[in-house]
Amino acid sequence: MSEGKGEPRCANSAEAPTVLVVDDKDDHREIVRATLEGSGYRILEAADADSALALVRRERPGLVFLDLQLTGSNIDGVQLLGMLKREQPGLRVVAYTAWAIPEWREKAYAAGCDEYLVKPMELAEVRKITATYLGPTPQPPRPDSSDRPSSPPG
Repeated sequence: MSEGKGEPRCANSAEAPTVLVVDDKDDHREIVRATLEGSGYRILEAADADSALALVRRERPGLVFLDLQLTGSNIDGVQLLGMLKREQPGLRVVAYTAWAIPEWREKAYAAGCDEYLVKPMELAEVRKITATYLGPTPQPPRPDSSDRPSSPPG
């Protein structure tokens, strides 16, 4: 899918565990997507609160990475976090921000986040958190011995 304001970018198969990355900055979404892409997860992206809400309702992701300083709509990241948790109570949300101050952390946990990260995020931590909430990365199927041609008796 191409990416536009209302049309999210998507990578990987519809059967894979789904991660939604919500950030108004293209390069920040790209970092998270690139970190997880190729690991077997389905990655969706939203640049604003309205797109994020629509994707959560339609796609039911298992994990959301959410920038708390989301701009571009009437809903900020903390408000969106609360809405997402009310809409889908079992949804796991990793809130992140560049503001490394206790008030932001408190706001995020009060709104229902499951994890809180400060930018720049450690990429290994992004992978670890994703695997913790969605399970290990899906592995491609390995051929078993029944798939191999048998050799002629010799």
